[in-house]
Amino acid sequence: MKIYVMRHGRTNWNEKWITQGRSQNMLSKTGKAEAIEVAKKFATTKIDLIICSPLKRTVQTANLMNEYHHVKIIKDKHLIELDQGVFTGQKYSKQTPEEQEAKRLRLDGYGLEKFVSVYQRVKEFADNLPKDYPYENVLVVTHESPAVYLSAILSKQKIDTENPFTMSRFQNAEIRSFEL
Repeated sequence: MKIYVMRHGRTNWNEKWITQGRSQNMLSKTGKAEAIEVAKKFATTKIDLIICSPLKRTVQTANLMNEYHHVKIIKDKHLIELDQGVFTGQKYSKQTPEEQEAKRLRLDGYGLEKFVSVYQRVKEFADNLPKDYPYENVLVVTHESPAVYLSAILSKQKIDTENPFTMSRFQNAEIRSFEL
């Protein structure tokens, strides 16, 4: 089984350095162009199924990728972005050093999802992938945190369940491939 893991294209909030979390943002003009460019490069790659997070920016990216494949797209909640609690919608530059530290450490009292929770649901998705989605070539469109964990799981890398950003990060509209 070949798995392609992709992070969604850029949004206006990505461009303005605003915390997105589980917000329902759409792709920006730049993000659409990024996704279309990647879709064109990926057009001749065999894809049997696309699985994406249910958030609008990933669904939009998945639809743009599907312009060349015309396959079923399934939304899977395991792939949803990390919940950023009270920081959702806030500019990074407006957060105090204490708030930035609380966000980084995922402290209680801010409605923040713990990184280990993201890891656990992505691990469950990865473990059940061949059984739940028995296809040869699958494109997974998700967000940075789930993409980082899924990438590490599929490549059997060392995993930091306390902070995915110590591992190899994903750029917007980046795709990596893995064999399962």
